[in-house]
Amino acid sequence: MKAGLLLVFGLTVLALAKPGLARVPPPAVSTAHPVSNVLILASYHDGDEWTDSLVSNLTYYLRGKVNRVRVHYLDARDLPRARYLRNFALYSNGNRLTQYDRVILLDDPALRFYREYTNWFPDRHPIAIGVNDPELAEAGAHQGVILANTRPAVIDTVQLAREIAGRNRLLLVHSASRAGLRLRRQVMPDVEAMGFETVATRTWRALYASDFDASGYTVVALDAPLQLSTMHSADALAAHFRRQLGDFFCALDYLTPFGCVGGSFINVASLSQQVAQRVSKAADPLSPLTVPQQLSLEPQLLNRLPEGVDVKVLGELPGLMPRWAGWLIGGLSLLLIAGALGAWVHLRIKQRQIRRVRHESTYDALTNLYNRQAMLAMLDERIRDGEPFTVVYIDLNGFKEVNDAFGHAQGDTLLRLFATRLRDSVGRQPVAGRMGGDEFLVLCGRETPYPELAELLLRSLKRPFEVGGNAHTLGCSMGIAHYPLHAQNAVQLLKCADAAMYAAKEDREDSLVEFTDAMLDAQTYHAELSNLLEQALAAGGEGLSFAIQPIHSLKRRGWCAGEVLLRWEHAERGPISPGVFIPIAEASDLIIKLGDWTLETMLSRLADEPALAQLDYLSLNISPKQLYTRRFVDTALALAARHGIDPGRISFELTEHVKLLDRSTLTAEITRLRQAGFRVALDDFGTGYTSISFLKEIPFSSIKIDRSLIAGLTDRDAREARGIMDGLLYLVKRLQRGVVIEGVETEEEVEILHAMGADFLQGYYFQRPLAWAAFFAELPAQASRPAVS
Repeated sequence: MKAGLLLVFGLTVLALAKPGLARVPPPAVSTAHPVSNVLILASYHDGDEWTDSLVSNLTYYLRGKVNRVRVHYLDARDLPRARYLRNFALYSNGNRLTQYDRVILLDDPALRFYREYTNWFPDRHPIAIGVNDPELAEAGAHQGVILANTRPAVIDTVQLAREIAGRNRLLLVHSASRAGLRLRRQVMPDVEAMGFETVATRTWRALYASDFDASGYTVVALDAPLQLSTMHSADALAAHFRRQLGDFFCALDYLTPFGCVGGSFINVASLSQQVAQRVSKAADPLSPLTVPQQLSLEPQLLNRLPEGVDVKVLGELPGLMPRWAGWLIGGLSLLLIAGALGAWVHLRIKQRQIRRVRHESTYDALTNLYNRQAMLAMLDERIRDGEPFTVVYIDLNGFKEVNDAFGHAQGDTLLRLFATRLRDSVGRQPVAGRMGGDEFLVLCGRETPYPELAELLLRSLKRPFEVGGNAHTLGCSMGIAHYPLHAQNAVQLLKCADAAMYAAKEDREDSLVEFTDAMLDAQTYHAELSNLLEQALAAGGEGLSFAIQPIHSLKRRGWCAGEVLLRWEHAERGPISPGVFIPIAEASDLIIKLGDWTLETMLSRLADEPALAQLDYLSLNISPKQLYTRRFVDTALALAARHGIDPGRISFELTEHVKLLDRSTLTAEITRLRQAGFRVALDDFGTGYTSISFLKEIPFSSIKIDRSLIAGLTDRDAREARGIMDGLLYLVKRLQRGVVIEGVETEEEVEILHAMGADFLQGYYFQRPLAWAAFFAELPAQASRPAVS
């Protein structure tokens, strides 16, 4: 009898203990769910364990309760963090969001996005978790948002820390990021109302760099030192801050690796279970959610707990003995046996569920490769082993364009197909994983021939991917870094490989580049310029201006057109070359914002230039990414109409590398531009490898021949160069395309091209680029005259 009772008791403890790790499985329900689809929105940053934990738990508890769960992160890796899903908002017009019955918002940016685009969502009562901004929370509540307020956990942690530390002076520690500063501002009114003698605040970076004496303070951390963790390991930071601060407390358990000794932690598993139960009901009560908290302390602090502190979560297990256990104690041996058998079956089911959860926490759900957390753990393990190894950081070229143009469904399928080819290329020995988005990582041992592996992968990518009836071609840029040659810890090693990968993108696409120390400086410089350019655009184009280089007609003996060129002079750094800042903008979606500003500003200025009528057209360079927004044509037409500009007076130039994009989309967008009356030119012809079929298929109005094809016309042995130019002019004429020859610098080149029948020339021989005002001042005197025979 006693043995049976002990068995049931032990099995029940196993089933109920550690609710944060061994989660209660969702009950089975019928497939006819009142809620069909659930969308989880969050802003994601590398190392954000709070978001990772919430997403993992929510998807686990929603499984079986709804038909489909979709997670969408609002900011991609290559976007500035202050911009949340701007491109998704522009491309989708909300059509992809109408299918979701319920929405879960995981932070402030997600709630702001929902409030901005409320009409896209059928759900008028979404659930918002972790909203720290009081004004935003109040506005959301008025709008019908169900709030799960996590801020009380911070206040409870402050009170617990004061009672254990016994000090009435408070030090709040936070990161220097905008999120950290915002969190400090939000909790300060509540903290100051708690009656501390002094409330001081410091950033993690400032504390690390100083000898601040915290011995007289109760110390509470608001967030993690993630910025410092890119340069130092968590163990090293924990040791430093424990020496400097002593015992410090926190409200989130992911700070414990950095030295936090405990606090009133938010119970993520229980909170997620509440949210899952709430959203799975068709009729949802609108009352705020209660955020469960779990008191957690390191063992050495338990004896310092004062009287009256609630420590039930540490010492008691509510509901440990079910009601029917009392009947068993009363001597019902038959039910005892049945209960023991049921507990054993339940334990077996839970073990299978735990194994499944562990698999999901290790492998990426989309590609079935190792996920980011698993790859980082393997990196740390290999570094502890001390054996040299190599990491290969891979970024896909062309994926974002396909994802934006054809939707996330085709993008997800494309990633799965690429993962299959990656596995086939690396084989069993190297370890491959997905780091997020379209970035992947391969760990190679000392004996792995990584150059051959990279070459094998590049060869496999030459075969197009067939997805949804479309053929997509992807490339990849790869950066490599070696341990211990380049770095001594995992964070720094990944940073080196990432810098090498970006150098590969700048060097040439589809290449493998090994890390050098200069790459980190270049990456930092590019990040600084990107931020400065973003600030300039936010300030209405501060420091940006236009220059115009004329296009000369030999037959009409004067200027017939002009090319508008963008210039940037920073107040402190001085002039910055377009050859520097344009590629930096191209590397992210900043080029779209820059292109929008350029088009709007140019057309608004042209409205005040009556001399425009003396030119055939003005041309403007645009990025292929602008065409992939599928809104560029409508935007250009609307701006031209607003400012009274004839579309026929505007020509858009695209560089020859547009051939790398999807031809069907490119053809459709250029055709729409031509039908709207705009001109479209293929720029820098001769610098790439455009085929004749490409020129026939894409409806360009003209072709601009690059200087590289005229450089040899004046050489002593110029027969071959002149033959190529003569053939090109004949080909373009037969294709019924206009032609402009760029880079003309000498009178001899002009005479040779004139003899070949060329008419439109551009280059320093005629005129260097002029400032906007100077160009239009010179135009009346330089404008072309009627053609002569």
